Amino acid sequence: MVYVTHPPIGNSNSMSRYGIVILLLVTVFAMVSCQENGAYEPLFRAGPPLPAFRAHSVALQSSFTRFRFDAAAAPQQWLDAYVKVLDDFDDPMKALGQFRFEIFRYRPQVADPRGPRFAEDGLQEFELTTLEGNQAHWDAITQSYQFRLALPEEAYELNDVVVEVTFRGHDDSRLGDFLILHRN
Repeated sequence: MVYVTHPPIGNSNSMSRYGIVILLLVTVFAMVSCQENGAYEPLFRAGPPLPAFRAHSVALQSSFTRFRFDAAAAPQQWLDAYVKVLDDFDDPMKALGQFRFEIFRYRPQVADPRGPRFAEDGLQEFELTTLEGNQAHWDAITQSYQFRLALPEEAYELNDVVVEVTFRGHDDSRLGDFLILHRN
């Protein structure tokens, strides 16, 4: 008959010594394995700086851009155009540059709804290259630029027009968007 004897459950001093030795070995192993060729690798490497935030796209805000008129000064009509400039993270931003608006007749049921551009007031430009110009058009609530565009008299009776904006930045980049505008 074979008796298997177990070593006595050691005292707490011997167990704690083994625990400390194992903990030290694991710590040393972890430190050595994190190094490559004996050199410490930083989490972030020094290099060229990140590119500055820049205008990535522009968007005419369909919720706010609309036909307007003043009953007291009839028949004067205009368009309130709201343009949001977005950075690389699609966050609204302020930007220096030129905004160019073109107002076209609407052509329904075609791939490009822009018809002929109106001759009178069909092209309007705004220079926002100064602090004052930027502040004059910036709307903090909508985080976009607001422009009051003269509506061509030919468009007074039309229900639909196409508004196109082109933004030319200080680096000569061009960004654009267009919106089919319907009267309510």
